[in-house]
Amino acid sequence: MRARRVAVLAGVLASAVAVGVVFVLPAGAQGRVRTLTFTSAAITIPGYFSIVNRMAVAGPVVDGYVVGMDAWLIDSTGQEVSYRQVMIHHLVFFNLARRDKVCSQARGGLQPERFYARGEEGFILSSFPAGYGYPVAGPSSWGLVYMLMNHRAQEQTVRVRYVVRYVTGKRLKPVTPLWLDIRQCARDPVWDVPGTGGKGSTNSRSVDIPAPLSGRLVAGTGHLHGGGIDLRLSNTSCHQTLFVSRPTWAHQEPRPLLHEGGPSHMTTFTSSLGIPITAGDDLHLTATYDNSLPHTRVMGIMVVYLVPGKTPHCAPVPPLQLIADKPGPPPLVPMPLPRAPRGPIDHLQSATVQDFRITPEQTTIPRGTLFTWHFQGAVAHNITVVNGPIGFSSPSLPAGNTFSHRFTRPGTYKIVCSLHPVAMVQQITVR
Repeated sequence: MRARRVAVLAGVLASAVAVGVVFVLPAGAQGRVRTLTFTSAAITIPGYFSIVNRMAVAGPVVDGYVVGMDAWLIDSTGQEVSYRQVMIHHLVFFNLARRDKVCSQARGGLQPERFYARGEEGFILSSFPAGYGYPVAGPSSWGLVYMLMNHRAQEQTVRVRYVVRYVTGKRLKPVTPLWLDIRQCARDPVWDVPGTGGKGSTNSRSVDIPAPLSGRLVAGTGHLHGGGIDLRLSNTSCHQTLFVSRPTWAHQEPRPLLHEGGPSHMTTFTSSLGIPITAGDDLHLTATYDNSLPHTRVMGIMVVYLVPGKTPHCAPVPPLQLIADKPGPPPLVPMPLPRAPRGPIDHLQSATVQDFRITPEQTTIPRGTLFTWHFQGAVAHNITVVNGPIGFSSPSLPAGNTFSHRFTRPGTYKIVCSLHPVAMVQQITVR
């Protein structure tokens, strides 16, 4: 695993996802390059659970530029933890001293800038052109948002180890990460692909985002979930396709399956000339998924890296250097429940969602029933269809909330809480 992962600067979604790629500058062009190693506080994850949280983490104490970064999980002995033990759904590092150039406008200027992330993908960002870096003012104040999934039945404790390649003593051209998200700036930026279109069908969702700055995009990548086909960025103000990121599928997911497997890599680009954009241009982002099977709680995120400055409006897109691995169509395998439901088959039109069980686990209802889940307990849970006639999900909800769905399609619905997928399962048969 370590041989495949290499230093990068990346930035991605706080609910989503990324990993590094090669970033090497000639030694003579960098000034003084230091390699800084940090380790987070301990994170304990119960068996077969997902844990989502945030923490403060250390960063450089002097001014400089991040030109590479890598992150992974270690155990109590300092050994790397395999994704078959604990999977990194996402690690997102953010800089509290800088504000997100896209989402801060939508959230009152309160969103800190995400500058590096790692997730299930094998790679997420190609190298920047030589002489560029992410500027940091020391002493820095960094934070980390993480989502980790324990693939073992036993409780596990891990720490995040991250290495920063850091340039001091030389001025580099500053790079600004721009987060482009289909569910722009939402806290949990997911949606559901219903899976009702039949063999070969697709489902697309788009968003239009005004470019916050003028300049040139020198690097970028995309992020999709299971069932993803491609993520496309266009400048509709100039009638240009800027970049298309496509997934590669190579993961062999551990058993039991706790979620639908995601890509092992997404196409990334770099360009020494850069893709020109002008402030106010309409950046149109489109995520396309397979629609022959349900794909719930999916995402569509693209992170591009901008060198601010004046550019000719609607100048041509230069040739891009692409790292694409082996893009292809997603594997289309119906998701099973992580375990069989227990207990008698009921006929209720409601259920209780509590710590840590859905009651009843099996029920049968007539078509057209409005079914309601009542949330109880101290921990937030959600309702997520992993397989069935149509895909849908609820937000993660605390006690006192309800979620309802009217079942208009007959068949068998396999349901989990995506945070506690082995403990909390349900099967609803619609007659």
